[in-house]
Amino acid sequence: MPLATFRQRRKALKRRLRVLRDTVRARGKPKIFCVGRNKTGTTSLQHALLDLGISVGDQRAAEELACRDYHRGEFAGIIAYCRTAQAFQDTPFSYPHTYRHVDAAYPGSRFILSIRDDPEQ
Repeated sequence: MPLATFRQRRKALKRRLRVLRDTVRARGKPKIFCVGRNKTGTTSLQHALLDLGISVGDQRAAEELACRDYHRGEFAGIIAYCRTAQAFQDTPFSYPHTYRHVDAAYPGSRFILSIRDDPEQ
């Protein structure tokens, strides 16, 4: 097996193991959704949550769901994805109406809205 293929498989396996670990850790805990638009400090908020020991969902997977499900008005995949961690940020959670679906699926969730006054801030 070529070295590049081995590294890709190893990286994919590590990612799957991390998702599995986070899924188990997040079970039964209240969900946290950062619903601020992009460029409002959501990545800084993600780092703060990680520093507190809170698992944060894989952003790449969330963006794929946004492209596939949100734009078709389907939220079942997004709801299922929310089982993989305790906190989530950016796309698709910053999109209109997503909060309604995740709040109904996960009662007692916390929503953090981050805003900024202007693009230069």
